[in-house]
Amino acid sequence: MLEVKKEEDFYTMDFPNRMPCKINITDEIIEALGKSPLEAYLSRDLVLIYSKEDDIKELKPDFAKLELLTDGLGTVLTPNGKGEFKLNSLFLNNN
Repeated sequence: MLEVKKEEDFYTMDFPNRMPCKINITDEIIEALGKSPLEAYLSRDLVLIYSKEDDIKELKPDFAKLELLTDGLGTVLTPNGKGEFKLNSLFLNNN
């Protein structure tokens, strides 16, 4: 159960901790997305790190092959977060 607390004008939530583990980038991942990521991690979802946001925008996923990926409930595509903090991610449902 997700607990939500009100603190003055803000709400805080304590999300479950699902630390990802680094995994090998498989041929199936590359074929499903059309380009190899820099890194791949697995927690509840498959998390793929690309060099930059444009790499993700240019992807043409093969959704039939994406459905065949067995790691994770979904796939999160995100650019490398080095430098200025910015979170820009795309979630693809594998089912």
